[in-house]
Amino acid sequence: MQTAYDAEGKSATPYRGVAFSVPMKKKGSDATVPMLIAGLFTSNYAPGAYGVFHAARVSVDRKVRIDLDGKTTVEETWELRADGGHALDIHVQYVAGVPANSKVEQRVYSAAKPDFFRIYRFEMASEVVKSVPTGVDRVSRVSFKAAGDKLGTLFDGSQQLISVTAIPWYSRLVYLPAL
Repeated sequence: MQTAYDAEGKSATPYRGVAFSVPMKKKGSDATVPMLIAGLFTSNYAPGAYGVFHAARVSVDRKVRIDLDGKTTVEETWELRADGGHALDIHVQYVAGVPANSKVEQRVYSAAKPDFFRIYRFEMASEVVKSVPTGVDRVSRVSFKAAGDKLGTLFDGSQQLISVTAIPWYSRLVYLPAL
């Protein structure tokens, strides 16, 4: 169950979606920062503050099974559909472990407006369930398909999956920089 609150602390409609960011080198700096380049989100968030998201219909199916021996298997399927043929289909199944809690602060920039950024402060639990570099692999099934002019071009099937991270929960506060 998702819960969302507005700036005054009142309940708000949660949004669902998938955002794509790439690490970019900030001009005049050695800093590498995440830049949002595209995504599909429910209409209550698109095009979003970053101006790069398409409004989409979103279906999420999430199943968690704990067997008699205590092994937890998680299975998620995401279907996102937007006008103009934009679509994402994501399916993953993995054996869950023990996620690590962390606190993160990050500035996220927009590809459409490169000087615009938001500051995110969030707490989350996460665990790497697949990592080619470290040899971790508790993923039993994974598939990813993208369509549309931007996403279909980015994900043409020639990519190699290097990592899957599960984030079972997070709490995020969003800030704008002081002007």
